[in-house]
Amino acid sequence: MAESGWQETVEKIRTALKAAPVAEGVCVIGDALRPQLAEMLAEPLKENNRIVFTAGQLDTAQAGGLARAGLIKWWHVYAGASYFGKPDNLRALRALYDADKGAGDPHDSFDSTLTWASHPHNVTKGIVTRMDPETVALLIEWGANVNHENGKYYGYVLRGSPAEIIAIYLDSGAPKQAAETALQEMTGAKNYLQAQRIDNALGGDGIYAKVDAQTLMTTQFIGEPEGVATLKTIYNFRSRRLNEIYTPPGQGAPSAMTSTDFAGVDAGSLRRAQEKLEQLGGRPADVLEKPRLAAMKNG
Repeated sequence: MAESGWQETVEKIRTALKAAPVAEGVCVIGDALRPQLAEMLAEPLKENNRIVFTAGQLDTAQAGGLARAGLIKWWHVYAGASYFGKPDNLRALRALYDADKGAGDPHDSFDSTLTWASHPHNVTKGIVTRMDPETVALLIEWGANVNHENGKYYGYVLRGSPAEIIAIYLDSGAPKQAAETALQEMTGAKNYLQAQRIDNALGGDGIYAKVDAQTLMTTQFIGEPEGVATLKTIYNFRSRRLNEIYTPPGQGAPSAMTSTDFAGVDAGSLRRAQEKLEQLGGRPADVLEKPRLAAMKNG
C-alpha cells in the first residue's frame, strides 16, 4: 500500500487532465490548467520515489503532456514507465519526446532510467519494481550502460533480480567475473535462490559439490508460492546410478526420491557431471566407456 495521499494525488491529476484537449496523442496543457496541476505536483516533486510513482501511473498522453509543459521532467516519465514495466509506454513517450520535447528538459541518456527498471526497489511500502525483461532490453538498446556508476547497480541486479534480467546484463557486456563472484557470495550467505538465479543466467544447471571421489551432487533451488523448494541430483559413478531428491517448501516437508540407472540418463548430462567432478578434484569412473553404455557416447 502506498503512503497516505500518494494514490489520491494520482487520481486528482488524472481527473484534472481530463479537461486538457488531446492533440497528436498528447495532452495540451493550457494556461488555465497549469497552476492547478502545478499545485497538485508540488508534493510529489519533492521526492524522486513519489514523482516516479505518480508519473508511472499516468497514461502516455497525460505523462507526455506534463513533461512537454515542463511541469515534470522527462526522466520522471521514462523512469515511471520503466519502474512499472511498461515497454509500450516507453516507446510512445520516446516518440513524443523525439517529435517535440516542448518546454521539458533534454534527456540524452537512459543510464539512470535503467536503474529504475532492473533491480528490486520499493518506491513506497508494498510497491516494488516490476523488473520487466522487455523494458530492460529496450533501455539497453537505447544506449543505457549496464555498468553505470562503475557497476554499482549491476551489483544490485546480481543480488536481487531474476535470472532473465541478469542474463540480459551479461549479454549486454556486464562482466561475467562479477556474476561468478556474486554467485559464491550468495551461496556462502545461504541465499540459495539468488545463487540459483545467477547460476541460471550464467548458463549453469545447478550448484555443484563433490560428495566424494566418485560422487557429484548438484543442487537447484526453485522458487514456489509457498517458499523455496530444493532439487538435488546425485551422480554416483561407483554404482552408476543417478538419484534425484525433491524437497518441497516448508520445514519438515517430506522429500521424494527417484533413482535411475546411468543407462537411462542423457549422455551429455553424464559427460558434464563427469567433467565437473574431475574439476572439483574427484576421480569418477569413465562410465561412457563401459560397453553397456557405449551407445551413449555420441549422445
